[in-house]
Amino acid sequence: MLILGEMMSGPRALALLKEELNSLHKADIVLSSAYIKAPALLELEKVIAADNVVRVLARWTPCDLINGASDLECYSLARKRGWKFVVRQDLHAKVYCVGKKSIFLGSANLTRSGFGLGIFGNEEAVVCVAATGGNLGFSERLFDGGTEITDELFLKIEQYVLPRLAAKKASSESGEDWPIDIKKDMDPVSVPRMMLVSECFWTDGAWLFDNSYTFSSPENEALHHDVSLLGCQSVESLRGMSQEEISNSVAHTRILRWLTAQLQGIAEREMYFGEITARLHDALVNDPKPYRREVKDMVKNIYGWIKNAKVARLAIDQPNHSERIRYIS
Repeated sequence: MLILGEMMSGPRALALLKEELNSLHKADIVLSSAYIKAPALLELEKVIAADNVVRVLARWTPCDLINGASDLECYSLARKRGWKFVVRQDLHAKVYCVGKKSIFLGSANLTRSGFGLGIFGNEEAVVCVAATGGNLGFSERLFDGGTEITDELFLKIEQYVLPRLAAKKASSESGEDWPIDIKKDMDPVSVPRMMLVSECFWTDGAWLFDNSYTFSSPENEALHHDVSLLGCQSVESLRGMSQEEISNSVAHTRILRWLTAQLQGIAEREMYFGEITARLHDALVNDPKPYRREVKDMVKNIYGWIKNAKVARLAIDQPNHSERIRYIS
């Protein structure tokens, strides 16, 4: 019997995961694990009906494959079943989404040792949580910045890995990187689709450029949130940056990358306040979802940071009663 919130071992988690998957039809299934081995993936493949949509997410660094932590065969298995196979080089999560029923997560990789398929298994801890909108959104965000493996890219990876695998030639350093011709295909610019409130600006940034600004206690949390969002430890360190550095930091936040992708995705390359608000409201996966008026405040803060930090390629004007943001190529 599955009990949400109950901690369990790898073997028990596998048994319950298979039980949940076995009853699933026409659902979205996500299998995310830093390490994935073919025997473990086959174990789940046996109970997944063909009418489900399955996506597999692995790390697949050179060392993972050359040292045998993950298998090249996993791509072939996924391709045979029509599943998407995505890799993300910084992945460490182990998350298994069973449609909208439940989500298993913990320390267990999708390997024989992770789920106790062999005689000797690792001592793992797994918990099952509800597949709420927020939890599903968090799982979805793991795919941001990932690369979907194609036959062409797989061939390049295979040609690099197999000779080294045969020679047992792997770097002792976990930081070994892919060669340039593979790396350029493995490092796409992350295009966020889902957003969290915590990834949005909580202020408009005016305080950063006003030396006479005094900070009141109620504002401190929002202010320090934005400082952290920009990758700084303190207000002082942020104020010590140049205008160009601040502008670049703002442009590289997840919320600005989301906005830029929205603008680039339409022919006009421009949006008004109302449309941005509607799109951000739809993109937020917090449960419960914030009220529209709260989202409007978030959009006001986006406008503020773009103006105050003078973000390149984003121009704000007001041709009528509503302000718009334009992307300038």
